[in-house]
Amino acid sequence: MSERRAPQQRGDEALRQTARDVRMRLLASISIIHTAGGLFVFGYIQLRYPASEAYDTPWINDWLLVLLTLAALAPVAWGWVAHEFRRSSGWALAGRSPGPDEREHLLTAPFRLAAKPLGFWLAAALVIGAGIGVRRVFGFREIFDIAQILLMGGLATCAISYLVIERAFRPLFAGALTGADISRPRTLGVRARLLLAWAASSGVPLLGLTLSPFREAATSNAALVALGIIGLVAGLLAVSVASDTIAVRLDGIR
Repeated sequence: MSERRAPQQRGDEALRQTARDVRMRLLASISIIHTAGGLFVFGYIQLRYPASEAYDTPWINDWLLVLLTLAALAPVAWGWVAHEFRRSSGWALAGRSPGPDEREHLLTAPFRLAAKPLGFWLAAALVIGAGIGVRRVFGFREIFDIAQILLMGGLATCAISYLVIERAFRPLFAGALTGADISRPRTLGVRARLLLAWAASSGVPLLGLTLSPFREAATSNAALVALGIIGLVAGLLAVSVASDTIAVRLDGIR
């Protein structure tokens, strides 16, 4: 009897270990992507509206403020990711098969984990915009410009994070969908993934360039170069992740 239960126990422990590995990858990837996105966006804003003008303090003070803010938000983000992971993948942490509702919840987890952080970006846009408005350094147009830069940066960051998060969930998707009858897909298809990769890598930076002539403040050459570098880095990451996912699907067809 114990010999029969041994393979099942090993399988359950392997599933639990897989779930723990996925959780760690999610915590690391979400933290890194949003931290990098925040630093890139803040650097671009500083090039458009230098710190000496916006805050009357040296650059180093503003960078330290950003780093301290990110450090303060990190535990909140980690706790939220861990909570959301337990809700969607508690069955895997327990080493058992998912029920129909748990399977549905798992398949929609990448969208929730990618979309909800946009609220932090929106809050940052409101807080920073209000702070600049209180100090009366810039007018409404400049404040609106800074806020929309933050929002567009948040959209691009969340789009990239979705592709990375869905990739991290792949081992749990495979286990949850084994022998399951799913009438329609709950994840993005190839066309949607490519569109999302384009939006994150080219759409948002090009939109920023398109809006430049309508801004009262002239965009400096350094800011334009920074925007181009951001687009190149984001494009490389987004297209790499999207192409890897598509390649896996095509390999499965062969």
